[in-house]
Amino acid sequence: MSKRELINRIQLFNPTAGSRFLRDFDEADLTRYLHNLEQTTPPARLLRANGNVESADSLSDPRQLALVF
Repeated sequence: MSKRELINRIQLFNPTAGSRFLRDFDEADLTRYLHNLEQTTPPARLLRANGNVESADSLSDPRQLALVF
């Protein structure tokens, strides 16, 4: 996953994490943080890039979490 993709996915779980802040970390750190978020945060609701809220129940495949924009 590219650094941009990692940042986008992190922001699905933590929309308060700013892109500028996250860009300061390398891909290994971002990957570890994302893994931690995925393991500890049940995504009941996801914030889309357009500001709409999407219920995780409406996603048929958990891999779609990275594709919700």
